[in-house]
Amino acid sequence: MSSLIQEIDREILGLPEIQQRQVLDFVWQLRTPRLPGVRGDQMLRFAGILSTEDAASMLSSTVEGCGKIDHDGW
Repeated sequence: MSSLIQEIDREILGLPEIQQRQVLDFVWQLRTPRLPGVRGDQMLRFAGILSTEDAASMLSSTVEGCGKIDHDGW
């Protein structure tokens, strides 16, 4: 075992269990591949393309559809 891993191990052992769980969650996040994002300035071209009514309709449909499963749809 490398000295770095031993040092990390010693530090983690000195933490309360809840913080040890946070460290583990963080390690899992580091190992999860990240999808490339889009910068905000690149998204500005979409600002204002929806009317208030269209946006409200989309939001309403999303809220209504959340948690509903179409068992025959898949």
